[in-house]
Amino acid sequence: MAVQLYCPECNKPFSISASLLGEEMKCPNCGHCFPSQSREDLFEQEARLIEEEGLQQKEPEPEKEPVIEQSGRIDLGPPEPASSSRISEEPQSQTVNEAPASSTHFNPDAPSRYLRLRALSELFLVFAYLQLLLMAMGGALTIYLKLTGYIDSLAVLLMGLVGWSVMGGLFYLALKLAGELTHLFADIGDQQRDQVSLLLDIREKMKK
Repeated sequence: MAVQLYCPECNKPFSISASLLGEEMKCPNCGHCFPSQSREDLFEQEARLIEEEGLQQKEPEPEKEPVIEQSGRIDLGPPEPASSSRISEEPQSQTVNEAPASSTHFNPDAPSRYLRLRALSELFLVFAYLQLLLMAMGGALTIYLKLTGYIDSLAVLLMGLVGWSVMGGLFYLALKLAGELTHLFADIGDQQRDQVSLLLDIREKMKK
């Protein structure tokens, strides 16, 4: 049986008979003489090489360390692809965040929140003008009574006209003042509502 040996001088292989193992050999390539190993030594060497190859295969590969660039950033490799769930969630979050941006609190065309006060103010004004009409009718009635002879004294006539004028004027002023104050309160309430709405819009814009 032929055995392959390597010359320690030129490191080239050559074949010899297995019966010559353990004797001094001469390399046919370079002529270097060297003692050959025995058969037992070769078997032990082959077994040791087989064990080393098996251990190398079982050893886990070392983890790849992150590469630190010169700029100071750590390169951890390409980013992982985004999952389908995250892709589907992003448009929903955008629509939710965009919804409040389109809505504003201040609306100059919004109707008044104090419609009842404004209606009450108009009612007071109507009663005030009716009181003027009643005052004029009372004065006319007093003059008519004087002309028809139901009132003989001029003093009674003057007292009647003054009474109608004073009482009518006082009721007119009271109703007129109540109507104006009610209308003023409604305007103040709407102005405060608009100011609060503007402040809320400004605060939301500053947050964004």
